[in-house]
Amino acid sequence: MLHVTRRLLEWNRERVEWNRRHVAAWVGQDVPGPSGLSPFQVLCEPRLVEMLERHGHSLEDRALVHLAGAGEPCVQAKISGMTREVLIYIDQAELLDAGKRSGVNLEQWDALTPEELVEKFVSAVEQALEPEFTKRETPR
Repeated sequence: MLHVTRRLLEWNRERVEWNRRHVAAWVGQDVPGPSGLSPFQVLCEPRLVEMLERHGHSLEDRALVHLAGAGEPCVQAKISGMTREVLIYIDQAELLDAGKRSGVNLEQWDALTPEELVEKFVSAVEQALEPEFTKRETPR
């Protein structure tokens, strides 16, 4: 029992430290600047574009919108040649399929830093779209 208690105390110390580092890393990253975008959005969008371009796709019909209920600026764009679209909120990013949730929805608390969240999101989108990328790359 003592071992379990020690492990729980250790886990709690690790969580407290992770939370402290997380809060420090995210200071100001979810606050829209003069462009209307948060630093997180400014970081996320080009990395997503780079990955899509490697697979012969791009973002289309990009708009900065305020979605009902969100109350914050959101980058909304379709992925070329697909029924998919992305939403990049001030501290969250999501992939939709024909307007429905696709299972790729990551937010600030899913990563220690904004950079880590961007990497996780871009990687998850690439993995989710892999069948469509492969289909496009396969000669007919």
